[in-house]
Amino acid sequence: MKKAEVCFIGRNEAVCRLPAQQLSRFLGQYINVKEWSLNNLDDLTGVVDSDVYITSSKVVYNVVKPHLPERKTIFIADRTINTEHLDHLLELDPTTKAIFATHSKETALMGIEMVKNFGIHHITMYPYYPGCQMELSSEINTVIITGSRNLVPPSIRTVIDLGAKGLDISTFAQLIHHLHLPLQILNKISNQYIHDIMAITVKRQQIASLNSALLNTVTQAIIAVDTEEEVTLLNPAAAKLLQLQEKEVIGQKMTRIAPEIDLRSVIRERQLLRHDFKQIGSSHYILDANPIIDTTGFVSGAVATIRPVSEVQELETKVRRELRLSGNLAKYSFSDIIGESPELKNAIQLATHFAKTESTILLEGESGTGKEMFAQAIHNLSPRKHGGFVAINFAALPENLIESELFGYDEGAFTGAKKGGKPGLFEEAHKGTIFLDEIGDASLEVQKRLLRVLEEREVRRVGGRAVTPVDVRVVAATNKNLVQLVESGKFRGDLYYRLCTLPINIPSLAARGGDIIKLIDFFSRKSYGYPLRLHSELSAFLQRYSWPGNIRELQNIVIYLYNVVGWNEASIEHLPSYITGKGPKAPVAFSDVQIEKDTDGFVHELEMQNVRKEVAAILAEIKSACAVEKKGLGRNALLKRLELLNLGWSEYKVRHWLKILIKNGYLIAGATKQGNKVTEKGNELLQSLDSWKHRDV
Repeated sequence: MKKAEVCFIGRNEAVCRLPAQQLSRFLGQYINVKEWSLNNLDDLTGVVDSDVYITSSKVVYNVVKPHLPERKTIFIADRTINTEHLDHLLELDPTTKAIFATHSKETALMGIEMVKNFGIHHITMYPYYPGCQMELSSEINTVIITGSRNLVPPSIRTVIDLGAKGLDISTFAQLIHHLHLPLQILNKISNQYIHDIMAITVKRQQIASLNSALLNTVTQAIIAVDTEEEVTLLNPAAAKLLQLQEKEVIGQKMTRIAPEIDLRSVIRERQLLRHDFKQIGSSHYILDANPIIDTTGFVSGAVATIRPVSEVQELETKVRRELRLSGNLAKYSFSDIIGESPELKNAIQLATHFAKTESTILLEGESGTGKEMFAQAIHNLSPRKHGGFVAINFAALPENLIESELFGYDEGAFTGAKKGGKPGLFEEAHKGTIFLDEIGDASLEVQKRLLRVLEEREVRRVGGRAVTPVDVRVVAATNKNLVQLVESGKFRGDLYYRLCTLPINIPSLAARGGDIIKLIDFFSRKSYGYPLRLHSELSAFLQRYSWPGNIRELQNIVIYLYNVVGWNEASIEHLPSYITGKGPKAPVAFSDVQIEKDTDGFVHELEMQNVRKEVAAILAEIKSACAVEKKGLGRNALLKRLELLNLGWSEYKVRHWLKILIKNGYLIAGATKQGNKVTEKGNELLQSLDSWKHRDV
């Protein structure tokens, strides 16, 4: 039996797609389906020989009828809402007022009627079409469309797109009757329509049940609002935390029930709130909030989570403790080390060879050359790669803490010692690698104990008598000339020869001239997604520059140039003055900062000195402590907090930057035992530093 040729004609290709798919799905055994739209009115190729034509509307029928062959059957389709997206309407709040936007009054009214026929009566809908002259009040905050996004009024932000309309079952009945097809097909189509509708209802019930269970089970306080900042959801945890009743809160303005929780910027500007500190009543909370963005890309509200500060602090302490007990992870491999210079290749070749041994390795090189990256790569290529990688920086810790960090301590070893004691880093690195960074800064007493551990392969905790065997691979690093230190009596010769079993010299950046442009390209692409454009003179200059800060300084220059020129070409005059010789020479680490600097200038200078993250941590810890404890934070307490963050700064460096922050008006130094407090100017600085952090990401 020859198949009948059926052509569906719509306003455009999008209108034709779903009906054509439905015709093929249900009647493909009996008919061949073609699509044609008003966009192709001048081209009737392959269409004029159809047996039956179906138009999407009466308007389309009137346009195409003169162009079609006479004595051919033409149907005007009865169409219906695509059930696939009806659940978006079911989820609307009962107070919602919406417009149903289509190309004509007839189809708009028909669309509203179809939606109501599917049992959706809980929202108010108005017909909206070109030329209707309807004035949209502020109460109408939602538009329903069937694929025509050009009909969305600019004042309405919540859009529900139901997709193109499909064929009603009555159209199938007409076509089946006209083509003398078996009536049983109609039963099959009817059953499928009913199944689709029931599936939506069941799905919605399942989702509602699951959401309710999740919201009632989760211990975190969750609260949601619509675009008018009226509460739409409040889980039991939030009701308990804010001491509110759900039935009394739903539909109320957030500004009335909890004015401290301001979500306007989240809704209107799509801003994320992250770790925002709030005082509600006499308690302190951390607020996080996200905009609720629907499937069409419009904001329909915001959802916030609220956590007590004490809970967050307890969790952070637990995480830090668990991370330290499980050992640090080495994330770099040799493939992460960028460069092709002979000097770097020689260092990598030695390191890859030495990595496969169990011998102690000494990495020698200037500060900022990437010694820790080499150490991690060595660990990841060694037989111990499945063990822990534990690092300690001797320049970053005060001498009185180094021994207890390295070797651990027993309960009662000193005032403040934890109950049960604490294992040291050598014990944590058992079966793995310990990285002794800046070993040249270790005191002679620590050197003596280190030598014993390396010789005996066992440790004794501070204040303890028992010894614990340890199986560790040692990688040490220094930016100092250890031979000179040995000769001057500042470093033990026997320890030096124990550490220097396999020495590797990490070349300075100045010695890797050919790698400089490769590294600039790598850092700019990694941070900003595109390479910096360098003038040939600037390229030559950078390859001649001495780079006293090595790779760390190079990264800062990439950041500086990117913020100065962006997509444009960078030339020598764009470099900071300390490099070109028109100003002070390269800054010494932790140099002073001028009082006259505004906040932006201060942030930039911190960035150039590579201390932005550390200064931000100091301000954040002082602000957090002041908010919770209602008093300032002293230097000793601050040092303990920064130690938990693994900041890597010595007491001297922290003290130095506290003086600078106080001098510049970002902190207030309290009287004896009152501690430091963050000023309003300091809060602005902290916000600026956080914005730089997001720019890194």
